[in-house]
Amino acid sequence: GVQVEELRRRAGALVQGVAGLHDLAGRDEQARAPRQLVLAGGQRLAALARSKLAATRRAVARQAADIVGNGAEPILRDLLCDADASVRHAAIRGARRLNIECGAELRRLLDDEDPEVRNAAAVGLLDSDASARGAVEQMLVHEECAWVGARVTSALRR
Repeated sequence: GVQVEELRRRAGALVQGVAGLHDLAGRDEQARAPRQLVLAGGQRLAALARSKLAATRRAVARQAADIVGNGAEPILRDLLCDADASVRHAAIRGARRLNIECGAELRRLLDDEDPEVRNAAAVGLLDSDASARGAVEQMLVHEECAWVGARVTSALRR
C-alpha cells in the first residue's frame, strides 16, 4: 500500500541521484569538474552503496567507475561482498572495467550461490590472472549449471 509506494518513490529518487552524479561528474566532464565535486560525488556514492535497497546498490556498482574514477575501488570491493547477487555481479563488472586487482575476492565468488556471479568471477579471473586457471578448472569440476560450465569452458579456451 502506502509504504510500498513510498519505498518505490525513495528508491527511484536514489537511483536518479546516482544518475545525476553520473551527469555531473561523468567521464567527459570529470576532467573539467572541480576536484571538490568529484570528491563530494564519491562520498555521496559511498553513502548510496550502503543503501538497504539492492537496486540502489546495484546502480552504484554500475556507475561507480564513471562517477568517481579511482575512488571507486573501495566501494566496488565492498559491493563484491553484498548480500544481493545482482549487486555482486555488477560489482564484478565494475571492477573489471577499472582493472581493479581483486583476485582473492573473485576466487571466493567462484563458489557463490548465484550462477551469474560464478560465471562473471571465473571469466574475470581468467582475464586478469593467468595463475587462476587452476582454480577456475577446479570450479568447473563441481559446477552444476550447464550454461555456466559452457561459458567458462569457452573462456578457458581463449
